[in-house]
Amino acid sequence: MKNNPTNFKTAVAQKWDLKHLYSSEKDLEKDLVDIEKEYRRFEKKFKKNDYYKTDVDQFLISLFQYFSIHTLTLRAYEYIYLTNDAFSSPQSEKLSSKISSKLADIENIITFYIVEISHLPTHFQKEILRNPESKKYAKLLKNLWKESKHILSEKEEKVLNKKHLTSNELWSQGVTKQQNLSEIVYKNKTISLTEAIELLDEISSAPERKKLWKSIIVELKKIAPFSEYEINAIIKDKESNDQLRNFQNADDDTLLSFENSREEVDALVSAVENDYKNSHAFYNFQAEFLNIEKPEYVDRNAPFPELDIQFSFENSSEILQNIYKNLGQKYVDFHSSMLKENRIDVFPRKGKSGGAYCMGGRGLPTYVLLNHLPNVKSFMTYSHEMGHAFHSMMSNEQPTWYRGYSTSVAEVASTLFESISADYIIPTLSKKDQVYFLAKRVADSYKTIHRQIAFYSFERELHAKIRSEGFVSHEGIAELLSVHMRKYLGNKYLCSIEDGYQFISWSHLRSYFYTYSYAYGDLISNVLYARYKADPSYWMKIESFLSAGSSKTPHDIFKAIGIDTFDPQVWKEGLAEIKSQALLLKKLIKEIK
Repeated sequence: MKNNPTNFKTAVAQKWDLKHLYSSEKDLEKDLVDIEKEYRRFEKKFKKNDYYKTDVDQFLISLFQYFSIHTLTLRAYEYIYLTNDAFSSPQSEKLSSKISSKLADIENIITFYIVEISHLPTHFQKEILRNPESKKYAKLLKNLWKESKHILSEKEEKVLNKKHLTSNELWSQGVTKQQNLSEIVYKNKTISLTEAIELLDEISSAPERKKLWKSIIVELKKIAPFSEYEINAIIKDKESNDQLRNFQNADDDTLLSFENSREEVDALVSAVENDYKNSHAFYNFQAEFLNIEKPEYVDRNAPFPELDIQFSFENSSEILQNIYKNLGQKYVDFHSSMLKENRIDVFPRKGKSGGAYCMGGRGLPTYVLLNHLPNVKSFMTYSHEMGHAFHSMMSNEQPTWYRGYSTSVAEVASTLFESISADYIIPTLSKKDQVYFLAKRVADSYKTIHRQIAFYSFERELHAKIRSEGFVSHEGIAELLSVHMRKYLGNKYLCSIEDGYQFISWSHLRSYFYTYSYAYGDLISNVLYARYKADPSYWMKIESFLSAGSSKTPHDIFKAIGIDTFDPQVWKEGLAEIKSQALLLKKLIKEIK
């Protein structure tokens, strides 16, 4: 690999040091005692005293005190979550269960406050907003009062919190446990169902891949009778909650939570579905390029050949550090601090969670989980998660109540930094490796955008079907999923009802309409990066997005830098970037031939 930097020394530990959160479990438990005392003081001061509901000055005092304590539990949540993922053991699971239960009880202490202020009289709401001191809270208060018709009484809210475990979580956990207990024999070796599903994307032989997929389907269908009731139960439970909260459509609460309007999401979905012709063209090309004569659903993620070069973690860190030097010293320093303070858990190991993610922000230490292998996929994942980390770092410039950011924009920063890293290394590759690398990139784009919108449309139809018919069998769920998968893949790929049984292992189905946010984030990222490449001074506008936190709605954040998410043309602009990459790929292939 050319231009390989050698002057950056990484201080890499294989595991996280969580002492930046708590020095010990005793430290954690002591903190919970102190937090509960603070919550009780707040409760005692405001629960039975109504003066903050009639006097603006007293209201602003109560609001400030609420925000001074309401995030105190986040450190404990982060600690038990990270502990369970990186150092999983019966002890960590016991600690997680114990602390989660305690945190739920603590948070219920101040549930009354949000319920009370959400239902303040309209004339008093207006009086509050006219006060100059309330300006810093204005967006948050307007959102709260907009949502007030969906907020129930304190007792009702507590009941819904309590029943969520039995009406949703335990059902989903039951299906997950069944999957974890299921095993498959592959190459004379017994492996877990989860491991088998992960292996699919690494098998280059189409017959071998299809054989393993059939074995997976056999195991999934064994779980199907239970999952059939699980899916119907949690969707019916959601319908009951939606009726109580006055939500008309199944995805209304998700859009409200993510701060997206129906108008912009419908524009996004329409633009992507109208672009399915281009995803069809790419998957047809992929089948031809990989010599798959009769492609099936399982072949959609068939692996392209690996690059001839390797990316050790140290090498990956050096490359990223050189990229960040071009963007600004704060990115270099923040990345260095994460390495030196052991806030990046690097390598896979027994008992550690798979995949990758970033967690932190809101004034807390940021941690990144990786399962790094010496390949380009791991390098790109590393870059992706650092994008999340930088977004959290920049959002911390906001006041406490605006330090988070909407889920719908979460993938913008991560995908943007991934694109910057991709363009940095492409010129250093041989022509052949450029082809393989670019092919993976384009395939990932169609997987993240077109496939996720197909999932979203499937989910909307499934909820509507269960609401209207009362119950849908596992055969019906599988058939519906296969129909939507066929729409984005095209007719060349055989997609049967059997393939639709993937619904059992698809965890996002239990998160309710989450998947559109992947397409939303990736397409906006494409637009941002295209504008930055055309004019590097646009980076200042990108930084205004990165530092905005949740101080504005996603639409207002992006509109301020020239991107109107209500305009269908924005989504078309993002999709055009994928098509241009696909054309460049075909050009490179012609060159090497």
